[in-house]
Amino acid sequence: MSQPDSVPSQPPIMEPAPPAEQAGRSISRKQWLFLLRVALLVLLAVLSYKIVRVGLFAMSAYNHAAELRQLRADGNLDAADLAQAQVPVAEAARAVAGLEQEMRFFAPVLHAAGPIPRVGPTVAAVPELLVAGREYAMIGAEGLRLVAEAQSGAGDETLPRLALSVVADNPEAFALFAGRARIAEAALSQIDAAKLLPDLAEPLAQLQSVAQFASAGLSMAPALPDMLGYHGPRSYLLLVQNNHELRATGGFISAVGRVTVDNGEPGEIDLTDSYNIGREDANHPPAPEPMHEHMGIQLIFVRDANWSPDLPTTGQLVRALYAQDAGETVDGVITVDLRAVELLVGAIAPLQVQGSDTPVTGENLVEQIKRFWDQPLETGDTIESAGQQEWWKQRKDFMPALAEAALNRVRGGRFNPLKLADAALAALDERAIQVWLVDGEIAAVMAEYGWDGGLRPQAGADLLALVDTNMGYNKVDAVLQRSVSYTVTWPDGADKPALAEAAITYVHPLEVPGHVCDHRPRYGDNYDDMTRRCYFNYVRLYVPAGSELVSAEGVDPASVSAGPGENGTQALAGYFEMLPGAQHTVRFRYRLPPEITPEGYALLVRRQSGAGPLPLRVDVNGQAAETTVTAGNWLWSPGGGAAD
Repeated sequence: MSQPDSVPSQPPIMEPAPPAEQAGRSISRKQWLFLLRVALLVLLAVLSYKIVRVGLFAMSAYNHAAELRQLRADGNLDAADLAQAQVPVAEAARAVAGLEQEMRFFAPVLHAAGPIPRVGPTVAAVPELLVAGREYAMIGAEGLRLVAEAQSGAGDETLPRLALSVVADNPEAFALFAGRARIAEAALSQIDAAKLLPDLAEPLAQLQSVAQFASAGLSMAPALPDMLGYHGPRSYLLLVQNNHELRATGGFISAVGRVTVDNGEPGEIDLTDSYNIGREDANHPPAPEPMHEHMGIQLIFVRDANWSPDLPTTGQLVRALYAQDAGETVDGVITVDLRAVELLVGAIAPLQVQGSDTPVTGENLVEQIKRFWDQPLETGDTIESAGQQEWWKQRKDFMPALAEAALNRVRGGRFNPLKLADAALAALDERAIQVWLVDGEIAAVMAEYGWDGGLRPQAGADLLALVDTNMGYNKVDAVLQRSVSYTVTWPDGADKPALAEAAITYVHPLEVPGHVCDHRPRYGDNYDDMTRRCYFNYVRLYVPAGSELVSAEGVDPASVSAGPGENGTQALAGYFEMLPGAQHTVRFRYRLPPEITPEGYALLVRRQSGAGPLPLRVDVNGQAAETTVTAGNWLWSPGGGAAD
């Protein structure tokens, strides 16, 4: 029989896999499931172990913290308590360090909780809070150990003296403490306190301020014993500046006080009217020409010595004048204005000032000062009832009384230290408080933080520093408003000098119909009367060295000047007068030095100490920014944003 030419192809018949191979696949899947179960069990065990460890460390930290709270329950923690505190502080430090280490495992999950409404930001902040807590707890534990060691051979030393001896004998340890404090400060700076739960927001904001203080203080630690009188008394001159009558470093020097620090303990502040400091028989330097021409001042006494906006320059002059006129040499100069007093009093208020029925607070401070000025505390007589001569002698009597009330409250411990530290830092950052010291080491740290009132251009950057000097013998700056608009262009090309224009607008908001400007020094019926007068102002604009003035508008043409300023700057200046209720604009146009180019451009704006928040608009080659400068400095670059 013949075969067909072709046979239709059939799919290959798949033989079933041998039983052994099927078993292999089945075993593999079971193994994976088994391994997964094992992994989950291990993870659960690790989580359980971590949670137990976290709980134990947290409980330990809480218990030792409670022990410390009980130790200081009487509010008087003194040198005798330090040995008792050493063990719980050390144990608390170990507990916080262990807690922070265990919680690192959960940090990614905690950070991821940030977007959750209400509680999320607080949960996300836990890792950073633990880092800060670890560093501060270790500083406290090691610091107490050093104090306890020093105390064992110190006898009956006072706590301030004991603390200073520890700092003086352990500079290396305090250098390490400073490093730890910077780590804590950096961790806290990553947290937006305003987003935390309400009960935590304010305390954390205050702690963030204390963190900066702690870093600065520990950095200065090696020099603090000398500064605080460990090797002998140190004295400092306190200048109380009334920024309602603006001067270059913050205001007219209304009162002067000398405070001595011995073994870390400050003595009484002897405040006196600045007019009481001066010897007519001594040689005094001639007044700057603008003060001579527009104020009739022939010679410089302490009360008018703050012509330079650079406090280190002013401080040296004031120190020399005080040594000559009062016969006392001081180791530094500290300035305080009304804004600083407002912040500090607000932190420790209420204050009960002897002779006044109304407690003084931060909110009513300025009004209370005006009332005390109008009616001196001793007599309550006004300028009209007592006569100008008697009233004039008593018009500043409230200053020592207010200082005494504040010191009594602090000595009694009736205040929140975190709140006070927060207020002090705000005052330093705004330059409402400025500190210039003779000691170079401490002065360098003050300069680093911008707390010494120095006028310092930034290398390669543009500079804009407005300095007003009220020459009218009045208090118009209490109500005056000022703003600045600043423009920079390169009309001839980027390789040619830029053209800058600064327009400063002044607004006197109090209208006084029919008012006639009267430049004579005189008092009025009350304090507010001195704010309803003409503004007599000498304006200076500090700009980069090498700048060339093109034109000046809004000032007396005969008063215009341009010349070298302090610390490698150029000062453009002029004088003007304006009526109450008026608006006035001063405009300076000038060419910047050729090294300031569009590429890498940066601008440093320095707000004058004592002046209020400064509204500012900047336009550089078409790139604009608007802000209100409240801190001492504002640094901006078109591409890099801004930072105070």
